[in-house]
Amino acid sequence: MIKDKLIAHRGWRNRYPENTLPGINAAIEIGAQHIEIDIQLTADGIPVLCHDKLLQRLSGSDQDITQCNFSQIEKLSAYEPQRLGNAFLSTPIPTLKDCVALIKKSCHVTLYVELKTESIDAFGSDAVLDAVLPNLQSIRQHCFLISFDSDILQLARQRGWQHIAPVLNSFEQAFSAETTRLSPNLIFCDKNLLSNENKLEKIAYPTAIYEVDDYHQAILLLDQGASLIETFSIGELITVYSHNEQTLSGKSDE
Repeated sequence: MIKDKLIAHRGWRNRYPENTLPGINAAIEIGAQHIEIDIQLTADGIPVLCHDKLLQRLSGSDQDITQCNFSQIEKLSAYEPQRLGNAFLSTPIPTLKDCVALIKKSCHVTLYVELKTESIDAFGSDAVLDAVLPNLQSIRQHCFLISFDSDILQLARQRGWQHIAPVLNSFEQAFSAETTRLSPNLIFCDKNLLSNENKLEKIAYPTAIYEVDDYHQAILLLDQGASLIETFSIGELITVYSHNEQTLSGKSDE
């Protein structure tokens, strides 16, 4: 089933503010079995769900999240005003601890935690892992650490973290000595890195392709060997799949 192979990118982002508990919960309720989130650290070392370093797009604030204490972050809303207006104005910016508590209620869900390079640059790899890993211990058997920064993934592996997945900066990186040393369980690859020359079948590791919001493109990529498809439109893709399955089932009954 295709829903087994879809990753909800920042939750159900197409309908809810990204990286929020309502969006993640809605994705799980509609059938998502894989959830991806982004993690930044506050100035006082609290891991929170946030993609950008600057909070303008998420909350309408011009503050830098790495320079704000969590007490300041608590006063803001994760509502994406430019994209969604005021529909989600009261939505808080969640902590990683909040997210893990939600994920633990659904034992079938795998969580993919992207460690953002802005926080790595601001605080260092050790500090980021010190803040993040204790929050993930209870779900470590079904939790991946992912990042564009291969060094932090290597450090996590040295600390005993089992599931790691680099996000490729280039197609060639999939064949680099750096990636070979990591021996990743999974690789994340932008669909735009693929071409007639850069074919998915050349990558020797299980691969998640992002950002795919079209159902037919998702099916094509899975047929070409993608292990997982990451999408902002998790609910829409699952709905189309369910409709197609019902249509085929109806025809077979005729």
